[in-house]
Amino acid sequence: ALSRKGWVNTLFGLMQDYIGGSAVMWIQQHVVLHHLFTNDVHMDPDADGFPAIRFHSGPTQPGVDVNAGKKAMSATWLPWHLFQHVYIFALEVGYGLVPIVGSVVELLVWRHRGDAKFRLSPMLLSWGLLSLALHACFFARFIYLPLLWNEDGALVTLGKILLTAAVGGGYLAFFFALSHNFEGAGNFEGAKADGSVEYPKDEQ
Repeated sequence: ALSRKGWVNTLFGLMQDYIGGSAVMWIQQHVVLHHLFTNDVHMDPDADGFPAIRFHSGPTQPGVDVNAGKKAMSATWLPWHLFQHVYIFALEVGYGLVPIVGSVVELLVWRHRGDAKFRLSPMLLSWGLLSLALHACFFARFIYLPLLWNEDGALVTLGKILLTAAVGGGYLAFFFALSHNFEGAGNFEGAKADGSVEYPKDEQ
């Protein structure tokens, strides 16, 4: 936190929307889902790259089976995953579109990845509307105004916009992949349909 005053932290948090991200969806996807269900194969979105990437093959640690043996979709193997160590770099470069475009869609449908189980709280509605307004400002300054007042031609300017998004998105995705997927990082299951969790106790 930057301040003891909540409104100051909220204001600075929403600046993420002005630079192309989404404070609301970050709270939902990372703070709520990832930190509450860390490495849960059914609930942690950071453990789910399906269908493009397969981050895991299922729970690697003893867990509490609350899904009646149902295999996590994110653990499904598809033929192109054989080459994911090659094409992952291209995906990382294109990741910039996820916060720029994907978060707007998620705000409009009011749920992470469009999934009903990841629905946002109604308490965030006013914040979500402000987030969309700031996103409109971002699109204006990042895309519309540069194309309107460019000196290099529309195609060159568009190329610069895409390059900026690729560098920013690639940077985020590269270090995200490193920090979340490494030898020794286990996966679990234990999230229940009502949002509660039941994980095995650490005996160590």
